[in-house]
Amino acid sequence: MCFLKDKGHEEMDASTQAHTVEFIKTHLHENGVVYFFATEPLMSWEVLVVLHSQIAAERSDLTFGLTTNGTELNPEIAEYLAFHRFGVLISMDGNSVTHNMVRGRYSDTFVGYQFLKEAGINPAIACCVIPEYLPHLKKMVQHMYYLNPEVIALNKVTAGWKTPWDWRALRQALYETYRWIIRKDPEVLKFFWEYLHHYLELQHTNQDCFAAKDCYTCGAAQGALGIDYQGVLYPCQAMNAFNYPIGDIYQGVDEEKLTYLQSINYPECKYCHVPGCGGCYKTNYLNNNNIIQLDDASCRWECIRWETTKRVFDEAPPYLQKEVKNAVNFQNSRRRNSVTD
Repeated sequence: MCFLKDKGHEEMDASTQAHTVEFIKTHLHENGVVYFFATEPLMSWEVLVVLHSQIAAERSDLTFGLTTNGTELNPEIAEYLAFHRFGVLISMDGNSVTHNMVRGRYSDTFVGYQFLKEAGINPAIACCVIPEYLPHLKKMVQHMYYLNPEVIALNKVTAGWKTPWDWRALRQALYETYRWIIRKDPEVLKFFWEYLHHYLELQHTNQDCFAAKDCYTCGAAQGALGIDYQGVLYPCQAMNAFNYPIGDIYQGVDEEKLTYLQSINYPECKYCHVPGCGGCYKTNYLNNNNIIQLDDASCRWECIRWETTKRVFDEAPPYLQKEVKNAVNFQNSRRRNSVTD
């Protein structure tokens, strides 16, 4: 859900709030998640509280979360989020040097992170990766690791950025970072851990990557919808950036558009050697003006991420490989038990 106009300050009005609550109450599946996005959702804290309290009163089965840059956090907000068991993802690009290159206000973000910790929330960190960060990537991850977050997601930026990627530098930066993290706690680095999981599972089942694939697109419109501050529905919260609506909270979802999006399969992904990856409609559109034309830079990024994951694992000493395999098996067992319970 996105209720603050992108790059602006127009908030969802009371009427739209009421219709949003009714739409979510009626349409969101059991045990679903309501997630607040925006330029900065905490800039509209009062609106967020109204929406949360009204939705939670109608649907006790739902969970809530938000993404924030942390600059608007204070102890009272952190306590509210903790009391209501919000999941929190905080945007932090490494240390003060790299964070302030683009985002600025690192000290405010860090203080906000501390407020969350003191309230009992262990936030995840979303760290953008741009070409300018590559010489610093290992130090960035080390800094975030010692903040003890739930997880660190290194999110590539390949759309809307003018600096070209140096692919050799990316490969080296990921290699050095992954070599360090596999000896510390590979689970904390989201995409590295997921690709390790895929790699070990393929080894265990003797499958090739192509046979293991069953989905060749991203998750937009597959299990989530975005709602903007006017009540317009989008396949995901990111797709309001180029005005690709698929309905609104008043008339409902445009089933024809939804069916089209759910039917898209990228043949390039089907026959790619990288598992668990499926492109991004927003990135495709911003770079190619077409949601179904894959972005070459994104594909190359994921290929390097996958190949580097395999290399780091294969080069690890046997005792470390065994530890990682045991951790993956434990996580898989825990996941299976949670499904059957």
